[in-house]
Amino acid sequence: MAMKINKWIPVVLAINLALLGLAIYILGLYQHRASIVASQTPITNFSISEVNYRKLGSSVKIAYNGKEYYTGIPIPYSKRKTKDVKKLAYYYDAKNDTIFWESGLNKRHVVFFFIAFLFSLLLWTYPEVRKGGKRWKGYCQVGSVTNLDFYGKSQKSTNNNKIMKHTDNIDKVLSTFKTLAATQVAATENGDYKKGNEAFRQIIQIIKYLKGLERVNELEALLSDSNVGVRMFAAFGLLQTYPDVAVPILKEIAQRDDIHSLTANETLKQWESKALIYPF
Repeated sequence: MAMKINKWIPVVLAINLALLGLAIYILGLYQHRASIVASQTPITNFSISEVNYRKLGSSVKIAYNGKEYYTGIPIPYSKRKTKDVKKLAYYYDAKNDTIFWESGLNKRHVVFFFIAFLFSLLLWTYPEVRKGGKRWKGYCQVGSVTNLDFYGKSQKSTNNNKIMKHTDNIDKVLSTFKTLAATQVAATENGDYKKGNEAFRQIIQIIKYLKGLERVNELEALLSDSNVGVRMFAAFGLLQTYPDVAVPILKEIAQRDDIHSLTANETLKQWESKALIYPF
């Protein structure tokens, strides 16, 4: 039987996934460029053939190794007479065949896009989006059981609770959760936003499924896992209902010196300010 879905739900979901994908892409690009800056020296045998000054930012055309490249620089039009663009540090990215300015992309850009993604979750609070929320919730729960292999096969029934409780292979669900969480963080680190988005979507469906069974507490078993992604997403799934066990894990991850610390920090900030929206 076809389910009638609020037309705004796929729109908001698409916005969420698009921003998450963009954030993961920016993260991957930042990490890639950071590795180049750490392992290489700035290019020296280049010439600047064109400079374009603008109010908020400018660009230069650089001739290097027989080719020309455009790259952004941080010099606004008002400072064009006091800055020497030739003295800036430029690096060559052989993988993407581009040249970039050393500080053209930094952690602030990464944090900005992840915050934008978190704020996009607030769209789920709008009345137009929340209309028919119960029907959508039921659709997600039943769909999770019938469409995703790792939930097992459901029996034909008009009772959602019977369908949910029939599939109770929790060990298999948790094993799949671990695989998806590890896949998501690996994709984040590598800048593979498509794989990261798909893994994130399925992680959220598993959390929805466990909440439907009133067994989300099963995620506690994953809080001591060696993989940071498994611990982080398990803590996120528990945060709404079991903050006492989830918060310490997120605080531990927030102390790390990697991108996952940014995610954990922002999650904690949103939770502490009571602004965190749970997509499950």
